[in-house]
Amino acid sequence: MVTKSQKIRLGVFVTLTTLVFISVIFAVIGSKLVQKFDTYFVHYSDVSVNGLTIGSQVKYHGIGIGRIEDIGVDAEDVSKIIIKVSIKRGTPVKSDVKATLIPVGITGLKQIELTGGTNSASLLKPGDNISPGLSMFDSLTGKAESIALKVDVALENLIELTGAENREKLNNILTNVDLIINENRSRINNIAVTADSVLLNLKIVAEETGETIDRINAVINSGNVEKIINNSAIVSEQLAQADLDLLLKDIQKVVKRTNDVVSHIDMTVLKSRQNVLSTIESLEETAEYLNEFAQMLNEDPTILWKSKSQE
Repeated sequence: MVTKSQKIRLGVFVTLTTLVFISVIFAVIGSKLVQKFDTYFVHYSDVSVNGLTIGSQVKYHGIGIGRIEDIGVDAEDVSKIIIKVSIKRGTPVKSDVKATLIPVGITGLKQIELTGGTNSASLLKPGDNISPGLSMFDSLTGKAESIALKVDVALENLIELTGAENREKLNNILTNVDLIINENRSRINNIAVTADSVLLNLKIVAEETGETIDRINAVINSGNVEKIINNSAIVSEQLAQADLDLLLKDIQKVVKRTNDVVSHIDMTVLKSRQNVLSTIESLEETAEYLNEFAQMLNEDPTILWKSKSQE
């Protein structure tokens, strides 16, 4: 038989278990009930939201920050879908954030991913609209449409280029080019020969330049340059060690002696000049006398005989 004490212990165990279970449920559900959310809206235009359900998560860069509360059609514009989302209060939602539809695995379900946002942008207030972003499918579709449009333009240009008029112009151009080539074939051959000659000369010049560079390198590496530099350093060192004051005094003495010699030479030249001038004057007088005597002889040659007879 079950004793009274056993019944009491069983009752206490059941009561404690029930209290723990209720506490856990209250802790889990109560935290959700106590947590506050802010409401925002997202308007999608001409976009299918298939796979998006009420209760789906709203994430920001992969972090769960809220859930979808409601999905409906805009009564004023049936091409728009209005999605009501609740985001944890205190989460910074910037004005340049984009709400993008992304797939969840391979189940076909979707969720909203908030992307973008900069620090300089302003914060959205609860109840504001979050700008819709392009889904991966929409992005691929847009790129495909852009590529298709470019292909259409390229095909139209190709069709226009290969039209009858352009084909005729192209044929005329090819014909003219053929005529020019035939008429100037010899010149083209001469140009080719000249080009070959120029290339050969350039090759020779390059080889000679290479040889010159090799010679320069050989001279540099021969040690002569190093010897010259060393000798220059030795001379500079000797000049630095020399008694410059004594050297300057010697130079001054040499300059003074040179000045004395030059002065002596000037005096000698001056005296010689005077002697030369007096000699020149005597020669001039002698020349005058000779001229007069010659004239007298021309006039009367008997003067010589007269002078001799008088003697």
